[in-house]
Amino acid sequence: MTITASSFAVHGTYFGSIKTFNATVAPALLGALKQAGAKVAMNKSSVQELTWIESLTQLGGAPTLAVPLRGYDSRDNFFAKSVSVSNPFGEKPVKAYFDIVVREGKRAPVDWFAIINLYGGPDSQIGTRNESFAAYAGFDDLWVVQNCEFISEMWFVKVELTRTTDGSVALNETFPKSGITFVNKLNDAMTNSLPDYSAYLNYIDPTYTREQAYKLYFGAGLVERLSKLKAVLDPKNVFRNPQSIW
Repeated sequence: MTITASSFAVHGTYFGSIKTFNATVAPALLGALKQAGAKVAMNKSSVQELTWIESLTQLGGAPTLAVPLRGYDSRDNFFAKSVSVSNPFGEKPVKAYFDIVVREGKRAPVDWFAIINLYGGPDSQIGTRNESFAAYAGFDDLWVVQNCEFISEMWFVKVELTRTTDGSVALNETFPKSGITFVNKLNDAMTNSLPDYSAYLNYIDPTYTREQAYKLYFGAGLVERLSKLKAVLDPKNVFRNPQSIW
């Protein structure tokens, strides 16, 4: 879902036949939007059937998936953080979050977006694995919310909230504190009323202390296992950052 000054738009990817989508998913989705009071512009809807590679290329936002073997220099100046939960959010954190989106999203200090991913559920393939498969703490996540200023991402079921203005940050600029404050406010709107939550490792918040990062991104069990591996594979701590396992 994209939020602009005057409208919302829903984007997503369905893995299945276009016949099934048009017969079941589309009517249910549009019906829910109308029930919520949204004015659905049917003439602006578009459904395409693509191959797997075509889908990845379109969602990646670039003409091709190919990257050069040497000299790749694509980069952005951004700040990101996330919230992940293994249980349904409940009304309170969701309402608090969208209150901030509606009240402050259009006048945020820099360009931003949020992606709300449904990781879990009856047919989740993420949930078929556990920490014995890989050092990842999110196998049992149900929802993952990624708040960012300013880069792009795509993953499974996607809800995107975007503000497009002249507020992007150049590569040679210092990221403004006002932008960090806004993203923190988005995150806090949810976490302030959540009894338990974690965070998505690929959306690192560099302002967390090492202890906070360990707790949110890994959990005590994984940190202990990874620390033992670190002692064997990199005893001199050559590969490190302020939040890395040590």
